[in-house]
Amino acid sequence: MALTLRTLISLLLLAALAFGACGGGPSEPQPVSGEMEELLAEVAEVRGLEAPADLRIGTVTPDNVAGVYLGESTELQETVYRKWTRLYQLLGFLTGDQHMGDIQRSLTSNYAGFYSLGIIDLASLRE
Repeated sequence: MALTLRTLISLLLLAALAFGACGGGPSEPQPVSGEMEELLAEVAEVRGLEAPADLRIGTVTPDNVAGVYLGESTELQETVYRKWTRLYQLLGFLTGDQHMGDIQRSLTSNYAGFYSLGIIDLASLRE
């Protein structure tokens, strides 16, 4: 259990350092090296899974997390948010002035880090 807690703390510290060191926008994802490789090996050992060989890491400023994590708002996404909002209003979980899109965007201010498939060539996953 101590190893798992140590790993979690290490990941949180790395995420905090990455956010603190980043500039104005998202950085170009870079391959991992050094201490991060050691940390990934430790996490892989705890999980009993092989560490990803091609993991890349980028940083995003707190102001840009919502845009990067949620992506550009589309008409389909807004339609889903409207329907989701109406359902939760009918169930009594939201008031008339609350909107699920706003709630989801506001929650991203709590994210310390996240995985994104956005930097992966999706065509390569189909092979």
